[in-house]
Amino acid sequence: MDPQAELRIVRAAYAKQILAAANVDDARVAAAFAAIPREDFVGPERWMMLAARG
Repeated sequence: MDPQAELRIVRAAYAKQILAAANVDDARVAAAFAAIPREDFVGPERWMMLAARG
């Protein structure tokens, strides 16, 4: 699979997760989240992830 196709799949999955967490059911919002290349805004790799406990 080419990298751009893989990114489209990942973006669409992220959009579904965010909308589900926010209890939003709007295809336009999902399309907007899926279209934004967020990876362009986070800087170079080696990102630290924090998880809430409890």
